[in-house]
Amino acid sequence: RAFYGCENLTEVYLVADLTEVSFAIFNECTALKKATIGGFDEVATYMFQDCTNLETVILEEGITSIESSAFSDCTNLKNITLPNTLETLGSGAFGRCTSLVEITIPEGVKSIGGSAFEGCSSLTTLILPSSVESIGYAAFAYNTSLTRIRFLGNAPTFSDTTIAFSDVVAKVFYPPDNATWTEDVMLNYGGTLTWMPYDPDEFNAAVTPDTPDTPDAPAGEPTIVTNPVTGKAYKFGMIQGNVSATDVYYLIGGMNGYYMATTE
Repeated sequence: RAFYGCENLTEVYLVADLTEVSFAIFNECTALKKATIGGFDEVATYMFQDCTNLETVILEEGITSIESSAFSDCTNLKNITLPNTLETLGSGAFGRCTSLVEITIPEGVKSIGGSAFEGCSSLTTLILPSSVESIGYAAFAYNTSLTRIRFLGNAPTFSDTTIAFSDVVAKVFYPPDNATWTEDVMLNYGGTLTWMPYDPDEFNAAVTPDTPDTPDAPAGEPTIVTNPVTGKAYKFGMIQGNVSATDVYYLIGGMNGYYMATTE
């Protein structure tokens, strides 16, 4: 924890031939905006946790593992470059990185730990390489903006199949004519997922969920909308324009925009 809580540190360039890097070494460096690291095998546990202004991370080739919660709660992280040598994403590695819109998981990654991307509420697209063999508990849970997911290879194993994609409403694309993608497998991934063989046109069109809008509601008058996942009805006030069931779902997931008055 050599640099733990250094509030004025704004950039880190740590590319050196090191045998070990301490856990939480840059934890809570709240002014840090950019980090470039390499020269060692593992990004240590809690290494950049709670660096709430960190925007850009570059991981050099040679890194094979990102350990538990290495970048968790980096709520301003927008750009991350992962090396082609990466094999393991630890539990909570990017948990609650709420500004992360996209990430490229390189071919070669075999294991994605529990809660690795849990609560990444701005992530819209996920492409999982064919090398992925296992995905942990709640790995992509509560990613309320995620609308399309593509698997490039065989169906991975899950440590808990009922919650890996909890609270995710998305279209999921799998390789056509791949025998590992059975109907039973598709039922066990959690969330509200629509499965289909990969088609580039369908994939490109899967930007927003297919949910109908409610009729226009005058400002200030309550509107009843049903959550597409729970089936519960919610009464809203101060609504202007259309409000869809997806809007309700997003609000419940933590994305503000409308005022919820009460449940019916």
